Amino acid sequence: MNIKELHKIVCDEKKEIIKKTELAKSMNYSREYVGRLFKAPEKQISLDKIEQCAKYFEISMAVFNRFMDGSELPNDHTQDILLKEIEKHFSIDKVDMPTVKTVLETGRVRSLVKTLIKSLNGDEEAADALIGILKVPELAKSFIE
Repeated sequence: MNIKELHKIVCDEKKEIIKKTELAKSMNYSREYVGRLFKAPEKQISLDKIEQCAKYFEISMAVFNRFMDGSELPNDHTQDILLKEIEKHFSIDKVDMPTVKTVLETGRVRSLVKTLIKSLNGDEEAADALIGILKVPELAKSFIE
């Protein structure tokens, strides 16, 4: 499990946005190190650090184990899958895809991710809202920041 997957599971279980600083604290890592891990999805988090995080956030290890053994994915799509679906379903050009990726990687955009999932599942109102947000630089910028 990489840091993004771990972060996603924690946020889903706690039903709130967990800041990277708090995630770092849960594993006795520096905020800077966790930031680097987010940029290196190939790096896996060790089981002892996952257990430490689970204990800190009071989440059952069973939740993480179901993900790690492949029997369950986090509640929403992972960001990589979501990006591929966005490319497939929407006419967002390659120039705009880095913005979409940045928006998805920002921890403060859970509602946007849920809007993305709804739009990918055919909700036209959600798709229109999403496209509208991404086309207005000021709104897109607020998600990125």
